Amino acid sequence: MKQGDLIRFAMPLEINHHDRSLTRLTHIGILIEHDKVLQRATVLYQGILHSVHQAYCQKAGKKDGLE
Repeated sequence: MKQGDLIRFAMPLEINHHDRSLTRLTHIGILIEHDKVLQRATVLYQGILHSVHQAYCQKAGKKDGLE
């Protein structure tokens, strides 16, 4: 993931910490910063910056209707 990429992610309050497979990545935002050391991604979504663990982020693509 690089800065400016569209990514699919889960909002921090929607994350299921007990079973990661139950967490759905339903929101699409713009990646502002990706800190590989801290494993955090800063995402711009609806004008608000969210800090999300990188395990709950994926690069968005054709599956999301983007080409």
